Amino acid sequence: EYTLGFHGDTDRLPDRETMSIATMCGHGMVSSHFARKMIDRVKEGRIEPEGAACCMAKFCVCGVFNISKAMMILDTAAKGE
Repeated sequence: EYTLGFHGDTDRLPDRETMSIATMCGHGMVSSHFARKMIDRVKEGRIEPEGAACCMAKFCVCGVFNISKAMMILDTAAKGE
């Protein structure tokens, strides 16, 4: 609500689902490339959303990463919504 948004060349930013997962860690320890890789694996059916979310949460040192929210985003991405 009070954010200034993104400025500059926004074409170079990852897509919305990747950004929403990668920015869950307050210290940026979940990279956008790793988030994209997990999203792709869930879409391919190689891993369940819960497993992918737990795997990404291991890298969050601050403990802010929301596993249930990540599962919801991964599940939505897998369904193609």
